[in-house]
Formats: sequence, structure tokens, C-alpha cells
Amino acid sequence: MTPHPSSTLEVDIDDLIFDKGGSSDPYLGYAALRERGSSFWSERQRAWLITAYDDVLALLRDRRASSDLRAGALASGPRVQALGSRGGWEALGSVMPLMDPPDHTRLRRLVGTAFGPRVVENVRPRIEQTVHRLLDEADERGTLELMQEFAFPLTISIVSELLGVPPEDRSIFRKHSPRMSAFLDFRNMTYRQLRNAVDSTVALTAYFTTLAERRRAAPGDDLLSALLAAEDDGDVLTHEELVTMCIVLISTGHETTMGLIGNGTIALVRNPNEAARLRSDRDLTRPAVEELIRYDTPVQYVIRTAVDDIEVGDVVIRNGEQAILLLGAANRDPLRFSDPDALRLDRTDTSQISFGHGIHSCLGAALARIEGQTAIRATFERFPELACSAPPVWRPTTAVRSPLRVPLELNNGW
Repeated sequence: MTPHPSSTLEVDIDDLIFDKGGSSDPYLGYAALRERGSSFWSERQRAWLITAYDDVLALLRDRRASSDLRAGALASGPRVQALGSRGGWEALGSVMPLMDPPDHTRLRRLVGTAFGPRVVENVRPRIEQTVHRLLDEADERGTLELMQEFAFPLTISIVSELLGVPPEDRSIFRKHSPRMSAFLDFRNMTYRQLRNAVDSTVALTAYFTTLAERRRAAPGDDLLSALLAAEDDGDVLTHEELVTMCIVLISTGHETTMGLIGNGTIALVRNPNEAARLRSDRDLTRPAVEELIRYDTPVQYVIRTAVDDIEVGDVVIRNGEQAILLLGAANRDPLRFSDPDALRLDRTDTSQISFGHGIHSCLGAALARIEGQTAIRATFERFPELACSAPPVWRPTTAVRSPLRVPLELNNGW
């Protein structure tokens, strides 16, 4: 084992993931980093950078690797001050993906069944209906801006329906949800981004407080009504936990799936032979989406804090130190995947970890898979000559890799 500083490397996440032209291609950076080893201590990040598949997987499984952002070095400095009060920082303790057991276990059990494969499979007809309606509208226009005219209305309508948000209220998320997703990129947020995220948190808290009051008076057949019933049964869920859960579900329930659809569509447009294979073989749909998620994952990294010394690979992550688990790099690890930089929809060696692993595996993974399978297959079947009319515009974030805009021509060759 080699503790730092002998394994120190001056690497910044922004420099690693974005080139100077802002085209957002992290994979060349990951490959260059991997040539120098699998784990590095970054003085600029004050964290370990972990690239190897086996090491990332081990840390995702390790209970000594805490998900609580408040546990480590991020709990001090200007980002915390920007929250406006200590209470704002402490409120992160109610966000389930940032919780550790036993609180995480309690909340996960409460909402887990609502997003299980069997329940979500029942939503498939509604997903298919929405996909085809949006593609009909695109066909009439002759063009499609993939993200705002297709990926957003699809994903927000489905998760809103599950949660119980009325259709007339859903426009609120166009403004606030992108701001909220900045929390996923907390390490690199600017002061303005953080303040915007906090302001949107306040707005959505007010909205879901009002909606919860309406559902308490008149329960419906939706997740919010079910959560309220659980709350009333004996303090299983506090009001703060209830509202925070709604915000997390509505935000993460569509942002990363939008990335899956955007990244996957771009990858197939750039690999027309693979797109043709997908159109010709419906049995490829499920493995194709798994490969697309591996090839270009929407969530590039997650952060963990050691609450005890952890030996991983040839280094020791000391108690209190943070590790940035580079999921995007792990999914391209040549020691785990053959020819990892190639898109192969019939790949049999895919065990991608884009949805995490263990107790913090993505709650909405089953929903994301079904939406991705339905949306991507239907788009390429409907428009076999799909092409980008201009280069995609990428989000200026590092943790979440997703395009902002993907202008598409529906009937021109690539």
C-alpha cells in the first residue's frame, strides 16, 4: 500500500472532464489518467480520484464509505456559507441519497416498492403512449430538439404522474429542476449556482408542502398519498423528510434519465451501424440500453467520505478523507470490459455501474431503463435517417454528463 503524498497528482475534475473548447469528452482524460495508475490523491480536489472498476465497486459496497456530504472536508468553506445558514446545510441530512443507515434504510424501504420493477412495468403502456405522441409532434414539425421537446416532457410527465403532481403544475420543474440537479455537482458549484439551487429548493419545498396538504385532505392513488399515509401511521416519515423526498424524486427521477436518452441518442447517431442493428433486432433493446449506459453514463462520479481507514487497491483512504468514484472511468476500464471504448450493442460482458451498487443503488433504475428502452428504440425506428443538424451543446457540469440541446434532422442522412 502506498499512502499519499507519494501518489499525489495535480488533477482537477474540470480539467479532466472538459477540454478547453467545452466539447465535454471525459473519456480521453480518463484514459490518460489510467495510464498513470488507478488511484490518485489530488491536492487541488483534496480527495482521492478512483478510476478502476474493482476499486470503485468495492467502495460502493463498503459501509465505511459514507454518502453524507456533511461528513468530510466539504462541510466547511464558502459553499456551506453560501447556503445562508447552518440549518440549510443540515437540511442535506434529509436527502436520502446522501444518508447512511439506519435513516437511509428506513426511507429506502418506505419508497422502494413504489419504484420496483413490477410496479414500474405497469407504467410501460403510459410511457409508450407518451413517446409516440411526442414523436408524432416531431414528425409534423420535421425537426426535433431532443432534450426540451422530447426527453424532458417524457421523463417529467411520468415521474410526476407516479408522484401525483397534476399536469397543470408540471411547468414549475422546467425552471427549478435543472437548478436542483446542480447539487449533484456540489464540489464544483459556483456561488451563484448554489444560491440558485437553494432558492429552487425553497420554491419546491413550498410547492410540495401545499400539495401534501391537498393530498392529506383528499388522498389519491399516487406515491405522495402513500407517503402521507405512512407518515400518519406513526411518525415513520417526518414532514421535512416527506417534502425532501418529493423534491429528490421529482428532480433525480427525470434529470439522469434525460441524460440517458440524450447520451444514448448521440452515441447511436455517431455509430450508424449499431443504430441499424438496433432497428433490425428488437431483442437487442434491453442489452443495447445497458451498453449505452456503460458507454456514456449520465452520472460521471459520486463522492464518498471514509469514516474509518479503508484499504482499496494499493492505497489507504484515511478516516475523514473523501474519494471521488469515477463511474465513467470505471465503465471504460479495460481490465473489466473488452475494447471498452467501442460501442457494441450485443456486448455480453456488461456489468455497468452507472446506477451505483449496494444500498445506494439508484432507486429509479428500473424506471430509467424502461423509459430509455422505449424512447431510444421508438425514435430510431420512426426516424431511421436521424441526424444531428448541429453539434450537441453540453451541460457545463462534471458530475452529471448530459446535453442541454441536441438539434436533430429527422429525414436526412448522417
